[in-house]
Amino acid sequence: MRMLLGVGLLVWSCESRAAEAADALRAIRSYAAGQSRAGLDAVRALVGAAATEAARSGLAAALASELRSDATVEAKRFLCAQLALVAGEAEVPALAACLADKDLALAARAALEHIPGEAASAALRTALAGARGMELAGLINSLGNRRDGGAVRVIAPFAGDARIEVVESALGALGNIGTAEAAAALAAVEKTLRPRFMPLRAEALLACAERLAAEGGAPRAEAIRIELAAAEDLPEHLRTGALLALLGTESAAAAAAVKAAAARGDAAVFSALLRAVALREGAGAEAFARRAAALLAAAEGTRFKAQAALLLFRLEAPPNLALGATASSPDGLDRDGGAGGDQAAIDGDLDTYWDEVDDQPLYRLVVTFKKPEAVSLVRIVGHAHHDYAPKDFEILCDGKAAAAVVNARYTANEFLAPFPETTATTLELRITGCYGRSPAIRELGIYRWGAGGALGGLNEVDQ
Repeated sequence: MRMLLGVGLLVWSCESRAAEAADALRAIRSYAAGQSRAGLDAVRALVGAAATEAARSGLAAALASELRSDATVEAKRFLCAQLALVAGEAEVPALAACLADKDLALAARAALEHIPGEAASAALRTALAGARGMELAGLINSLGNRRDGGAVRVIAPFAGDARIEVVESALGALGNIGTAEAAAALAAVEKTLRPRFMPLRAEALLACAERLAAEGGAPRAEAIRIELAAAEDLPEHLRTGALLALLGTESAAAAAAVKAAAARGDAAVFSALLRAVALREGAGAEAFARRAAALLAAAEGTRFKAQAALLLFRLEAPPNLALGATASSPDGLDRDGGAGGDQAAIDGDLDTYWDEVDDQPLYRLVVTFKKPEAVSLVRIVGHAHHDYAPKDFEILCDGKAAAAVVNARYTANEFLAPFPETTATTLELRITGCYGRSPAIRELGIYRWGAGGALGGLNEVDQ
């Protein structure tokens, strides 16, 4: 008896909800923009309350049926939006029929894009044949958003279309689909694609490479990235994207590609290196950055060596031997402006600085250690980047020349000057040229650092 009563209540509940939905849907057939949205809210509430598969299926069928009614365009657009939340393959034909209606095509396409399964993809592919302009571009975008591998063959020819929006959509969709077939299609259009679209093709290839690498296609992904890293005519951000991905791998081919970019003096390498440090976090971050620095340190250009040295220096953070030492200036010049005394150069405080009167031919700063120390690197933080900082100077250890720097180029107001390791009680900077009118130093660090010596050749003209 209880079972029969439960079944009866369930049937009554379903029938009651169906009747409620039918009434609510009839009430919005005449809806127009600017009218009360109470009826729309009632339908939206029914959709939100459809908690079971049976409830969603029944409501979806009722919503789809209304698309064939005499409801207003505004009402049908609203129905499409609700179908995006509850529709299944059974509702695809009703939505597909709306794709040919210019007033409903966008809403129907958005709904189909959210319906899982082959039926919705097939409907969108079929609609390509009769679409034009922005409607065609939108259909291509939807197939790309669905990652519909079956659409590659029908989308690829549109990369040669005369309409800009269609070509852009085709390239973007192939990148979103991201299969080996999509990558092959993008490779095939290289010689025929108009030059203005080559950056979009590269962006799509990068997207393909990311998906391929994540889904078992690492060799093809690496080949794509190597190709893009070597394409000097591409915008820097695209080459940087390829190089960043290559820096994240350990293959010999990837390492060779990064070294080749470094040998060309490619500015994208610098961007990749900086981002490698800034963006990597968690497990493996330090190893990643060390690998990046080591690859660039192997390049010929001193610019890359300086960047690599700074990265490795920050990673290893060797002890600063200047802390606890004594600073002096035997040139007899007065301090300048708001400068502190000689000790301000080595006090570990970037808010204080050493500086002397302007426009002198020679400035001297000597650091005396408490005991002989093995040293191989000087780090200078100027007062401001290339504005009141040492530019041309010698480094002397116990009065003997250890290194000479001409036209020092700072990185974010930091300059590293490695030299062969030597043991000394004093280290002196003899400054003969500066940025601005005097060589202000916020911090002079002195280190024993093996990696610095391995990056020889930094102390050259135009570093």
